[in-house]
Amino acid sequence: MARHALLLLAALFVFSCGEPNDPLGPEADAGLPDKCDAVTCGAGESCDPSTGVCACSPGSCLAPKVCGADRQCIELCAGVICEAGEACDPKSGACACSEDSCPADGFCDPTTSRCTTRCTEGACAPGDRCEPATGVCRCDPEVCTGSLGACDPRTNHCTSHCELVDCAQGETCEPASGECRCVRGLVPVRSAMRRGDPSLRRSVSFRRLQSRRGVRPGDRSL
Repeated sequence: MARHALLLLAALFVFSCGEPNDPLGPEADAGLPDKCDAVTCGAGESCDPSTGVCACSPGSCLAPKVCGADRQCIELCAGVICEAGEACDPKSGACACSEDSCPADGFCDPTTSRCTTRCTEGACAPGDRCEPATGVCRCDPEVCTGSLGACDPRTNHCTSHCELVDCAQGETCEPASGECRCVRGLVPVRSAMRRGDPSLRRSVSFRRLQSRRGVRPGDRSL
């Protein structure tokens, strides 16, 4: 009987005074201030009542933000400046390109996902264009015209056909065809021949005119 009486007294004491680990009782807990009362968290974050600090969890932040290492929703691309043809990846904060996003003088490297080029300025001859993916110079038909020459199908380079042509005085070579043509205002070929210009005797045009007039090679009567 005495044992039962002691247990009954202990139960009455706990009921009237509160839990042993909470000597102030449940009424005291209701009077404690809530640390999250004056806290406003951002989208994707929630307040921790034990600390009053806003924190996020993986996947809780709204795109393009992600939950950072300090448990705050941050935008990784804020302040990131990418090169032409590249865009910032909001999940990693790194700049990356796509297959057709890079400028005409570059290409998207699949190993680095960055726009790059294998061409250096001035690497190609006039009239040629460098292919960014290979770094090989090839003739550009839109540029290789007029005085530059023409695209040589054998070498695929811009070539002037006048490199091995020796035109007479008063003539100029057409780069695209390699033909000598008379230029108005310069000394006519026939007039120079009459004066015995020795430079004409070595020219292709002079030899051509000799054959037309039936002049024997080495004839100095001109």
